[in-house]
Amino acid sequence: MLKPLDKPKSQPLVHHPSDVLDNFGHYDPTNRAWLTFNHDMTQQIRKLEANNQQYIRVRPNVTRRSVR
Repeated sequence: MLKPLDKPKSQPLVHHPSDVLDNFGHYDPTNRAWLTFNHDMTQQIRKLEANNQQYIRVRPNVTRRSVR
């Protein structure tokens, strides 16, 4: 019989698009909620990439058209 896996549970990331808008509806990149979300998402992506290096293949930037 298989042993159940114990996985650490992290808090879900919650992002509201209105977080990056100021009172006048203009983009505000200094909003604390947006900065926190952006930082957490960036860290999760970095961790995912670091833990899955064997699946990441870097492909050369080649176009199909011949350049003359």
